[in-house]
Amino acid sequence: MIDKLTEKIIKWRWGVAAATLGAVVLATAGLRNIYFESDYRIYFPKDNPQRVAHETMQELFSKNDNILFVIKPKAGDITAPGLLEAVFELTGQAWKLPFSSRVDSITNYQHTRAEEDDLIVQDLLPDPARLSVADRQQVLETALAEPMLSGRLLSRDGLTTAVNVTFQAPDDSQAMRAAFTDAAAGARSLASGLREKHPDITIALMGVVMQNRAMQESSQHDSKTLYPLMYLTLLVLAFFFLRSFGGTFITFLVIVASSVTAIGIWGWFGRPLNTASAIAPAIILTVAVADSIQILMAVLQNMSKGLSKQQTIIESLRINFHPVTLTSLTTVAGYLALHFSESRPVHDLGNITALGMAAGTASRRS
Repeated sequence: MIDKLTEKIIKWRWGVAAATLGAVVLATAGLRNIYFESDYRIYFPKDNPQRVAHETMQELFSKNDNILFVIKPKAGDITAPGLLEAVFELTGQAWKLPFSSRVDSITNYQHTRAEEDDLIVQDLLPDPARLSVADRQQVLETALAEPMLSGRLLSRDGLTTAVNVTFQAPDDSQAMRAAFTDAAAGARSLASGLREKHPDITIALMGVVMQNRAMQESSQHDSKTLYPLMYLTLLVLAFFFLRSFGGTFITFLVIVASSVTAIGIWGWFGRPLNTASAIAPAIILTVAVADSIQILMAVLQNMSKGLSKQQTIIESLRINFHPVTLTSLTTVAGYLALHFSESRPVHDLGNITALGMAAGTASRRS
């Protein structure tokens, strides 16, 4: 049965190749629908008790989507020259970041003090440019005595302070992603400008917005650097074992066809990639290479015995059809089992990898 099937594939090889190429091209068209989702909440189902409690708290109070500017002088404490001026300037400019709803720092903290029978409420630091050395020290002592500042926006040793920016982004996931991308870019630009203006201070960026952006950028960076390096390494190893440019090229085609078909089909479903599912191409690549080399090694060994190309292909598929098919099907079944995970990124990874395994099996047969 396998021999007859192989003979028919060889006989109609150009038609099979054209149909396979057409299917890959059609699937690849779905890549234009792919986008990246980095929201940390996707790791928890919507009915997860912890997520429900978290979102309920945010609805009652406010969202904790934030960017935290951590500021520290390269020498001394926060009374160092230029640091309070930088905090004051940053506090004012941070209001202009996209979807910024609140900015908190030691400079705009509403400090209450008594003068005779009056209570005076004002910014703790309305104009740092006019402060003397003694005034700066007084500000530090006052801030350290405030429970809402000490250990929160000001380290208890007085060496580090922070400016916290809270964002009220749209609820729509794509609009939120775009808003956070703009906010992260604006925050980086703002921090870069302050570093140039105040070279004696160190500014670091933290917070939920920066975390989500970093997760997205990390996956994008891997797709541009790590994955090409993996492809190159595996192809070099494939050539080392096969000693054949043609075999190596075929292996490369199978890898590419399997990966782009899986991601393309995922795009046709309108589903995003995330930090977990983005590694699916690497898994598909590994399995596709292993199966391809197993089949090609058998072809090359039979050709070295003097058999014709057609005979070697038929013999190779006869020997490897059942083992490779069984391996592929069990791998597909194993990754499809991840579909039952409560975490959506995990079952997305399983589904994409299973699609790639199935596409790789079909492409190796053709």
